Amino acid sequence: MAECPRVLAGKATTARGGSSVDGLWVSRAGQNVYSCGDGDLLFDSRAPSFGQILLLQEISYSASGTTTQDYLNQGGVKTYFFWWYTDDMYGGGSTDRYTLMRPTSGTGSSLVVKNEKINSTTNRLSVTDATGVAGKVVVMVLKESGQ
Repeated sequence: MAECPRVLAGKATTARGGSSVDGLWVSRAGQNVYSCGDGDLLFDSRAPSFGQILLLQEISYSASGTTTQDYLNQGGVKTYFFWWYTDDMYGGGSTDRYTLMRPTSGTGSSLVVKNEKINSTTNRLSVTDATGVAGKVVVMVLKESGQ
């Protein structure tokens, strides 16, 4: 049996949608990624599905203030996010590791990270610090299924 290409990355000028579509596709074993149906794909970067990452970014925030970062929300779908802070948040620790935090709201926390819908195309992340020490957080935003 002949080997079939199973991974396609970059511009799919004639396969997977044509007209110079950028993306990443992975087909099931034995299926040609260039010609198989969508049901035979293990991964399609263009497919709307929960878990598709919209943003993964480190955000530096200032001491005792609010820092914001806008990003495209892919047509207004719901988004979910996680964030991590360095263990150096209060100073004196290593910046080589991060601790996972859950989304927070209100004023009960020293460091609050929010994800807000601004309009049909834009969301805003805001990091509000009350620790008095500047630092960094890593934020990962996932989108809900568009199907």
